[in-house]
Amino acid sequence: MSSNGGSLIIENGSLITSGQIIDDGMVAIHEGKIVYAGSRRPVDSAWFSNPPARETGAGSISINNNINRFDAGRGWICPGLLDVHLHGGGGADVMDASIEALHTIAKAHTRHGTTGFLAGTVTASHQELLPVAEVIRQAVAAGANSFASTPASSASSTTSTPDWQAAAVLGLHLEGPYLSYNRRGAHNAAHLRPPSKEELAELLAILGAHFRMITLAPELENALEIIPWLVQHDVTVSLGHSEAPYELALKAIAAGARHATHTYNGMNALHHRDPGLLTAVLLEDRLTAELIADGIHVHPAVLRLAWKLKGTERTCLVTDAIGAMGMPPGLYNLGGLEVEVVGNTCRLIEGGSLAGSVLGMDIAVKNMVEMVGVPLREAVYMATAVPARQMGLAHCKGALAPGMDGDICVLGQDLLCSATIIAGRPVYRAG
Repeated sequence: MSSNGGSLIIENGSLITSGQIIDDGMVAIHEGKIVYAGSRRPVDSAWFSNPPARETGAGSISINNNINRFDAGRGWICPGLLDVHLHGGGGADVMDASIEALHTIAKAHTRHGTTGFLAGTVTASHQELLPVAEVIRQAVAAGANSFASTPASSASSTTSTPDWQAAAVLGLHLEGPYLSYNRRGAHNAAHLRPPSKEELAELLAILGAHFRMITLAPELENALEIIPWLVQHDVTVSLGHSEAPYELALKAIAAGARHATHTYNGMNALHHRDPGLLTAVLLEDRLTAELIADGIHVHPAVLRLAWKLKGTERTCLVTDAIGAMGMPPGLYNLGGLEVEVVGNTCRLIEGGSLAGSVLGMDIAVKNMVEMVGVPLREAVYMATAVPARQMGLAHCKGALAPGMDGDICVLGQDLLCSATIIAGRPVYRAG
């Protein structure tokens, strides 16, 4: 379904971007970047000049050179959905540590409107995590090269690297091993440990700026000292899998933590005499709260409570999807632990803890609208602009505006993904 590398006009739909809806909208993309997004209007040749003009006149002009048109089918034209927290999909797992596995995961999530994601690890030994980091580095490069208007020489890549044409791997979310034993959830207890600057430095050496997020429990030894160091290296610190008391959570926030991993899950429940991490997450404007909106991890009424307290600006939708996403129910592996998927629920065989989800980002948006009562424009914002900001990518992703990446999710009237476009190339269309 790839375009021929020219320009693309997406039309016949309503635009949703930056919390706004533009009826009868249109997006123009040239060489992978948005050059116009707004109300439908005559095509202007200045959009497709090199470099593309940002201010254009109103005159209609005949265009017939290398411009494709994409009919959105009267759907909702949104920025590409972004997921800062997933572990797998399509039968593959990030911990498989192969470029093929990451490509399989990317294709599975592309079908749900995701155009970029952080590859999430689970708790493992440091020696197991190093090759995962290296493969993530390769996948970031593979995706960037695949969608580049002038691809880099293939001399630096291996012959097994696939032509990506799927959601981009945008970096690493290290979820584990620096987690609380009692709040570990579906993480392997054998490899839990306090944060290590030496281990983290090795991961940074491999990934550089693509080490984008880490989940840690602030009550662990060294955690409060390591948080500012991570922030200095532009890693977003997320608090989670923790039984930290409220006062300690505030210290972690003061040290630089700015995110909370799957709010409500992996932390002590709200208690009126023992507020804990959850109260800090809900009250502190410095923290953005992840929510798994599958109706299983968190009751819709409690999702609504979080949204009411955090607001749209500080609510980040995630899937926490595992390899079973997009696959039939059955038995699957997550970090060496056996998981059974029944319907849409994933649980450890031993102990019965929830073990990720089979959620897609479009379904998360749909659920927030239909289960929780969030306006569509705000639910889309939680799945686009908010995760882009939390990854440090708000300058290029998460909105429809000139100069932004040409990544689009088209939602049908049923609010499910009907098409995914990445860098101006259609890579998925339902049906």
